[in-house]
Amino acid sequence: MNIFEQTICDWTAKVLNNIDDSRTWDTSSFNELVEKPPNPDMGDYALPCFSFAKSLRRPPFQIAVELAEQLQSYISPETPLISIQAKDSYLNFTVSAAVMAEVVLPDVFCGKYFTEPSNISRERVMIEFSQPNTHKGFHVGHMRNVALGDSLCRIFCYNGYDVVGANYIGDVGAHIAKCLWFHSNYNTETPPEKFRGEWLGELYTHAVKKLDEAEGQEKIKFQKEISQIQQKLEAKDEQFIQEWEKTREWSLLDFQEIYEWLDVSFDHIFYESEVDEEGRQIVIEGEKKGIFQYSEGAIGIDLEEEELGFFMLLKSDGNTL
Repeated sequence: MNIFEQTICDWTAKVLNNIDDSRTWDTSSFNELVEKPPNPDMGDYALPCFSFAKSLRRPPFQIAVELAEQLQSYISPETPLISIQAKDSYLNFTVSAAVMAEVVLPDVFCGKYFTEPSNISRERVMIEFSQPNTHKGFHVGHMRNVALGDSLCRIFCYNGYDVVGANYIGDVGAHIAKCLWFHSNYNTETPPEKFRGEWLGELYTHAVKKLDEAEGQEKIKFQKEISQIQQKLEAKDEQFIQEWEKTREWSLLDFQEIYEWLDVSFDHIFYESEVDEEGRQIVIEGEKKGIFQYSEGAIGIDLEEEELGFFMLLKSDGNTL
């Protein structure tokens, strides 16, 4: 029991002992009655007054009003509670932010606050975060995502949830084909001994730059070459699959080193390559059923009525995104 719950029990016991001499109200008798309101706007804690009705011989809503009036006398700028309101048959309490800071922040700063998780068992939740792409750089945006996701996992665990931390890594798609295209045709560098995943990200950047700067027939040629590489990857062409597996591992090793440095772990890692073909079949089947539409050879969702244009799911060359 924290200082706020203890204060609610102590004050309520004092007031009840003042207005009811038929019995002795002990602080411990309220321990299990204090609860959290369903709406935060109602306050931080609530105390139902139903169990007082038999002894006081008054309806619970009337008891709530009477108790709220008398409890007001205990409030001061230094007390843990700053507001006590009667709402139907409940007393709603609002805690002092200043006292909350005095109680919580010292343990937070010294690292003790999150060491003992809640003894309340809540449902299982999955928090998916990080989701980097292989063959691309792990940039500051990914770091922000990792920090937010890992913080949520720790907070949920602390509050009694059975948390499954999950990562969904994008290890297939057009960005892979662009990186391997540049690596196979234009790269003249030897892969470094360390941080090869980061180096692949640089090759991807060079690939995008080269493609953007190309014009006319040269651009068409580049796009066709990249499309062919992606088609071969999706067809499990042995030569390209071996290159993909080798370079994919470079990225994954970099990711693991980053996660270890950040002290972040996952209960399960999903890979896009595990569901890529299944996703393609779902799109094709969806088009047959009229759920998705064709547009210039591509399959997607028509969101024109929502002013969002055409959302592509499968490209005109048959490749996934």
